[in-house]
Amino acid sequence: MNLERLAYFVDLSETLNFSETAERMYTTQGNVSKQIAALEKELQTELFTRKHRQVTLNTHGQVVLLSAKKILNEYQEMLKNLEAMNVQSQNQLFIHGIPSFYRYRAGELIGNFHREFNQYQIQFQEVETTQLFSDLAENRCQIAIYRSFGKVDLNKYQVIKVDQDHLVVALHRDHPLAHHKVLRFSDLADEHFIQLGRGSMYLSLVEEKCYQAGFTPKIDYRGHRLEVLIDLVAKNLGISVVMAKTVQHPDVVKIPLDEEISSDILFVRKKDESTPLLELFWHYLENKLG
Repeated sequence: MNLERLAYFVDLSETLNFSETAERMYTTQGNVSKQIAALEKELQTELFTRKHRQVTLNTHGQVVLLSAKKILNEYQEMLKNLEAMNVQSQNQLFIHGIPSFYRYRAGELIGNFHREFNQYQIQFQEVETTQLFSDLAENRCQIAIYRSFGKVDLNKYQVIKVDQDHLVVALHRDHPLAHHKVLRFSDLADEHFIQLGRGSMYLSLVEEKCYQAGFTPKIDYRGHRLEVLIDLVAKNLGISVVMAKTVQHPDVVKIPLDEEISSDILFVRKKDESTPLLELFWHYLENKLG
């Protein structure tokens, strides 16, 4: 049994729309159809009724859905238990953080700790902001490096502020707007945007500010790697609203916005979890950051 096919099936049973499932599963509509067809062939039965471009789950599909959800839930529970066991290892510290963490002092602190206490192993993984708290909750990591705009309740966590940053407009140095000392979102109405994807916390913030300024941003590119985004701006293929400290390119200028939108870079941990290594690292941060 292919678990990936079951995942496509469960999602399609919720959306009843091949294109919506493709978007949610980060794949193509053709691949969703292929996976469903392969599952139906494996089970030797049709699971959906397709009429007049409408998709409905048939009675066979309803029976399969009950078992599919159970199988996927048990598989995720197994992974969760294994990850929890790994996290409890006394000589390993699991840190998940935003992809741009290395632009901030957080990367320097992790590196210095590792050199000073090299008998311990630090497992670091880049994840999108929207995934960090679920990783903490499900013990996939012990510490998260999080970018906060002050909209999330952090009272149930222990938090150490490590850095601060603010949004700017990144432009090619020859762009017509590059000579401005400050820009408004309304100044960007005719521009083509190059932005980090949906997993990036501030994409929705940028879109919201554009809507408030009276226009819908033309986003030509959504990606996941900051280096690629800045390189595209450096090739004068568009502009980007990004964090100031993440822009380091000789052909890209940073223009402040008239409305300062700042964020804090935080180390975050659960209050109810403790291991000797976790406490050692946390005290190290407190000492270094005052």
